[in-house]
Amino acid sequence: MTPDSSAAAAPPPFALGTFVADGEEFPGMVVDGHVIDIRSILPVVGRTGDLFAEWDANLDALQTETGRVGIPLESLQVVPPVQPVGPILAAGVNYREHIIEMSVAHKLGEAGASDEQLRADAAAELDQRVRAGDPYIWTGIPSAVSGAYDDVRLPDFGEHVDWEAELGVVIGRPAWRVSAEDALDHVAGYVPSWCRPGSFPTPRRCASSSASTAR
Repeated sequence: MTPDSSAAAAPPPFALGTFVADGEEFPGMVVDGHVIDIRSILPVVGRTGDLFAEWDANLDALQTETGRVGIPLESLQVVPPVQPVGPILAAGVNYREHIIEMSVAHKLGEAGASDEQLRADAAAELDQRVRAGDPYIWTGIPSAVSGAYDDVRLPDFGEHVDWEAELGVVIGRPAWRVSAEDALDHVAGYVPSWCRPGSFPTPRRCASSSASTAR
């Protein structure tokens, strides 16, 4: 079968982030290892957070400009992708067995309870939270966010520090008591990370074919 040469080629996937060149911070679009300054395409966008006001229209505009010449990514400093960094809401207890193991290991339950009882009580509590749609939620502070290649500052107390793979969800539209069915309408993109948010977000509608994540 011969491809139709008249058909327009699909634009390449791209990611969004914030970078520093010669001491100046700017919003950039990452395409094939090169960074295009978004301000040259959308002059009203001074930071990545400015994209959210007209998210779909801005993504459409960026997608038509992926063929521009960019700056090699390796020559730039990578800082946290979404600027300004907003509130951080973290949802815990996504992995049932892990939480049950922690409850037993740290004796999180009734004093004097056996491991079997601690395991059963933890499982029952988790199952109830799932039925009620009541996850564990806690907040983080913007200063806790690091760039993709920044050193991770550890506290000066304690001797054992664990790392975790996380998936950050960037909320791009105001949301209040949104239903599960409508939740993705408020998601701008995703930020995969190790220990903390920090890599490039890729637009969600491009995420299926992109190596990094934002919508």
